[in-house]
Amino acid sequence: MAPSDLNNTKRDVFSRWRPRYHLIAPRGWLNDPCAPCYDASTGKYHLGFQWSPDSWDWGNIAWGAATSQDLVDWTVSDTPSITPSSTEDPAGVFTGAISPVSLPREDSQNHLTCFYTSAQGSNIHYTKPYERGSEALRAATSVDGGMSWQRHQDFILPGPPQHLSVTGWRDPYMFRWDRMDIARGYKPGSNLYGIISGGIRDKSPTIFLYTIDEADPTKWTFVSTLLELGLQFAPTLLGGDLGVNWEVANIVTLKDQDHDEFDVLIVGVEGCKVTEEECTAISKPVTRSARSGRSQKWLCGDVNQSTQTVEPKMKHQFSGVLDWGMFYAANSFYDPASEVQVVHGWVLEEDLDDELREAQGWSGFISLPRTLSMQTIKSVDPCCIPALNQVPGFVYRDDGHGGMNVSTICCQPHPHLQALRCGEGSHLNSLASLSGLSEAGDVQEKGIQLPGLPGFELDMSVSLDTDVETIGIDIFHSIDREAYTRILLQPSESLITIDRSQSRRTDVVEPIKLDDEIAHHAFLTHRDSITSATKPENLEIRIFFDVSVFEVFVNSRTVLTTRVYPDSGRCFGVVPFVVDSKNSKSRTQLERFRVWALKPST
Repeated sequence: MAPSDLNNTKRDVFSRWRPRYHLIAPRGWLNDPCAPCYDASTGKYHLGFQWSPDSWDWGNIAWGAATSQDLVDWTVSDTPSITPSSTEDPAGVFTGAISPVSLPREDSQNHLTCFYTSAQGSNIHYTKPYERGSEALRAATSVDGGMSWQRHQDFILPGPPQHLSVTGWRDPYMFRWDRMDIARGYKPGSNLYGIISGGIRDKSPTIFLYTIDEADPTKWTFVSTLLELGLQFAPTLLGGDLGVNWEVANIVTLKDQDHDEFDVLIVGVEGCKVTEEECTAISKPVTRSARSGRSQKWLCGDVNQSTQTVEPKMKHQFSGVLDWGMFYAANSFYDPASEVQVVHGWVLEEDLDDELREAQGWSGFISLPRTLSMQTIKSVDPCCIPALNQVPGFVYRDDGHGGMNVSTICCQPHPHLQALRCGEGSHLNSLASLSGLSEAGDVQEKGIQLPGLPGFELDMSVSLDTDVETIGIDIFHSIDREAYTRILLQPSESLITIDRSQSRRTDVVEPIKLDDEIAHHAFLTHRDSITSATKPENLEIRIFFDVSVFEVFVNSRTVLTTRVYPDSGRCFGVVPFVVDSKNSKSRTQLERFRVWALKPST
């Protein structure tokens, strides 16, 4: 093979499954988002990420850096913003966050300050004995919007509290917390708090809570372990458990549309119960957390009134899954420009064989930006209580009119993503109607034909008939429509499935895992307070496809991110359909359906 042919082959392998409008490192391994913020001094957003620039695999972790005017088009530095050194961070620069209060710096009055985990030893995993001194808290400042960082000379903290035996202690986050101030007898907003994620050996995952001296932010004082739920605590039947060790925790106060406030812990969970492979082969598909032992969760809690003898604690109220798929290490910030909480996560490459990842020369990227709030769904029929008790993420109360008010998370694609749309998009007016899922192959010529798009957005609304069996969407990756990804929504099963098994040509065999990606979703029914008539809520679906990744949002409360590895890396058509074997004249209707081509980000 000529050198030019070899170079072309390497470029082809590098770009074959590489997203075009997601934030991604120039090369190498990428994992957790770090220090996200809006920098008012420059009018730009900053997002760092853990990065191994010279390897397709984890190791020698530095930080990469990206800036943007709009959270969509990113300028990504080709060199690290902070690198490990033999004397300061010998085992890597791990995850961190921006501080609301900056450290003083002689040459600047207007700079960013971050706190991060300085890894001193590489033998760090919750399953191994914890080596004290392997993780320390360090600070750094930046005068160029996060494109480079200068370390503070000393450790802020050398390790976890001496009296605790821990499984991990990393990933700082700083914030203000009115409800904690009140619980501790202070004026709301008068304290700055820091948290570090981890766990207590053989006892519980937890959050280590500190107060920070605003006059000298290098002074952190330990307050308490904020939650101790026990090992692998599972509050609902279908939600999985909360593991044994936590990572990248954020605590945010979110409001619903009525301005009711909820204190929410967002946390990466390690050590979830895993279903044995022999069991998955003969039973229904399982969630990704039950396959990988890792999950991205959120938790709402109450804070107890503390005294000199009673430590402040956060009591679990209800909890859910922030993303059911290949999304982890969520890191968020409040954006004063748009007045919303913005969250990004790491999209993993864990279904791709090491040999393929090595050949492509990179692994992992950052999710699309999402906004977080709470939502309270009104006039929900009490018939939904069994589902609400099994599917995670809900608290409900009687509304006094025969219905219920149901509160849960609201997670949506950031509105700025609309800037990626090209033209007016393609419309569709009706669903293909099937009496059984086996007939889905007969509707291939229906739906929308597309010219081989590497990226698209789909926006869809469906009004459901009572007892409808399945709503489906086929997304075709080949002109002959033999390769496709199928998304199924099944109300009676409280189930959303992304069937990836046919997303590649069957005659191309590569070591890629393509198990079904599933999420549990409560399909709710509304009750009219006057007539007592009931009607299923509309399904509101947003789908983003980018070469090899899907991010699927359902009713702004269930999110499922997954990877597919189509040979084409493109989409040639979309067909939505309804399956209803009991009712040949189903009243299920397509209320809205539009597909836009999306341009690459810069």
